[in-house]
Amino acid sequence: MLSVASGFLMSCRLKREEPEGASNLAYDIAKEGGKHSGFFKQYVGKSNTEIHKGIQSIEKQIAEHQAKIANPEKYIPNFGQLDPRQQEALVNKKWPGDIQRLMEQKQILEGILKGDNSMEEVLKDYLADLISLIRDKYKETLAEASGESDSEKSFRLGANMAYYDVLDMIESQLQSFGIDRTQFGAIAPVIGEQLNE
Repeated sequence: MLSVASGFLMSCRLKREEPEGASNLAYDIAKEGGKHSGFFKQYVGKSNTEIHKGIQSIEKQIAEHQAKIANPEKYIPNFGQLDPRQQEALVNKKWPGDIQRLMEQKQILEGILKGDNSMEEVLKDYLADLISLIRDKYKETLAEASGESDSEKSFRLGANMAYYDVLDMIESQLQSFGIDRTQFGAIAPVIGEQLNE
């Protein structure tokens, strides 16, 4: 499980930074269920790596369409034999329209990367909840250990140490991937004093 989380966290490091306050109209419209909402739903919740691959694919398609506009004969062998209205429709309407659609889709993917729907944000929310739950279990085992026999107390303290180890592993993973751990508070509690009580 840690290797999956490690790979996932590594993909989150690829996140592209955009200036704060930058507006992304295509993203906002798609997110609200308007134009391209199906495309938005297809990508929301996917890993940042998958979204980056989608952006690269779109950029390649945009370049291909621009090349078609610049040199249509290279892409349509009988282009010169087409009716001039068909030629004009392809060069001035169809391919520019495709480019516009692709640019909007690219903006949507960029919006997902920096928005609250990115997998990085989902992961941070999940980790915050997980850390809170483990901290609560940690405190619960300490409370249950008081007033028990030595063998029961040893079992509780062993469980307590396991919770501590999990918190310590999470903290190490966050640190190794450069994620700011301070947003989660003190992840692994100081246990020396509590265990000696």
